[in-house]
Amino acid sequence: MELRGSLGHTATFVASGDMNTDALQFRFVSQAAGVNEDVFISNTSGTAAVGVNQDKKLDNQHIQVVIDGLTKIRLASSLGAGIWLATNGAGYGVQYTVSSASVTLGRLITGATSGTPGEMIFRPAIVGSVSVV
Repeated sequence: MELRGSLGHTATFVASGDMNTDALQFRFVSQAAGVNEDVFISNTSGTAAVGVNQDKKLDNQHIQVVIDGLTKIRLASSLGAGIWLATNGAGYGVQYTVSSASVTLGRLITGATSGTPGEMIFRPAIVGSVSVV
């Protein structure tokens, strides 16, 4: 699947853990506390993510992360277009609900089935509020 425009704004971070598989590409990543460049697959449901991993790299290698704009995202369950997204405890995109998440991380543009990439607009979240896309 091709993106309908150019890839969003990206930044380079250091992988904290092995991300060298298809399954870890296009998942939400969080920044490690106290370490400026390290990111890991988001492991807490409903929290803010720094962006979406674009690469398949080994531990301590540099990875490209979309920090704002268009990207692909792997989904935890099948969802249709136009759904607001949050992260689950494994970095997958899930449908945002007020009861399950404190932040929304963007909006799904194309629907996709469980485990496969859909296309989304990622927006950095402010904890406790819904971002505007």
